[in-house]
Amino acid sequence: MSYNLEPLITDILTKKAQFLEKHHSSAQWPRRNPIASDLSECARQEALAVLHWEEKPPLPPSLYSRLQEGREHENRLLAVLLEMGAELSDLQRSFEYAVKGRRILSGKVDAFIRYRAIRDRPISMEVKTISPFIFPRLNTMEDLLRHRFFRRYAFQLQAYMILNNDDISLLVMENLLGELKVIPVELDYDLAEQILARCEQAVLAVEKVQKDGIPEADALPPYTENFTTCQTCWAKAAGLCHPPNSEDGGFEILDDPIVEELIQQRLENQVAARAFNRADTKLKALFQGKSRVVVGDYLVTGEEKIRDIKPQPAKPGGPQKSWSL
Repeated sequence: MSYNLEPLITDILTKKAQFLEKHHSSAQWPRRNPIASDLSECARQEALAVLHWEEKPPLPPSLYSRLQEGREHENRLLAVLLEMGAELSDLQRSFEYAVKGRRILSGKVDAFIRYRAIRDRPISMEVKTISPFIFPRLNTMEDLLRHRFFRRYAFQLQAYMILNNDDISLLVMENLLGELKVIPVELDYDLAEQILARCEQAVLAVEKVQKDGIPEADALPPYTENFTTCQTCWAKAAGLCHPPNSEDGGFEILDDPIVEELIQQRLENQVAARAFNRADTKLKALFQGKSRVVVGDYLVTGEEKIRDIKPQPAKPGGPQKSWSL
């Protein structure tokens, strides 16, 4: 018996899209202070994330779906580590950091791991799933800091060490294919002080606006000196921040590390691709009709290929549009 399953397939895909649209758009929540998993290089941006949390755009549904899948993998990985005999404790422990009674930072540590052969005191540990596409590039804390999206992981681990009064932490990564990588991250005192200073600046600015009624323009921290951060800032795109010497709005923010990696690979390979195409065109013309030719250390083989092209209706003349990057 033959069934037409197309309506069922369409229904499944449609409901999955509707589910993602519903849940990804409700993933924002109010916050009173910066949180460790979403630290920025800009104190002004951190203050705006508290003052205008509802205007921060939600993750694209595709990225939200990948992150949800990643969280499932992370939970399974913690369970596997426990089954392997790892001495884990304080899973998903919440923390707060206060200065002069004012909370300036909060978050959750995935787990603490104790390895008594090194020391008795447990080490804070963060578990992340990374796309297999990007996984090979991330091997040190310096690699994290160089990457616009993943530097937040370095900031997050620095925050954990501050809160745990420790000088070492671990980043455990899985590439969604079962391969693990463990990166030790040491406390960088200068970076840690910068993180705390930005958090305190942000919270003080929020208090000035919400409690003292000072206008945002006067209360917000100074603009960051690293204006490359402004180029991809959600607050700038939303018209909430207007850094000098910078165009306002007019662009869309796509905070997707996989797309960012594709752009990086395109930039790295475009010269090589053009060189390949030039060499390929010249060699095909040179060896036209020759099946086997030895050139130095290379054996060049060729064959004639025939494609059966169906007749095409005549196309009207005029300009043809395409999109160029």
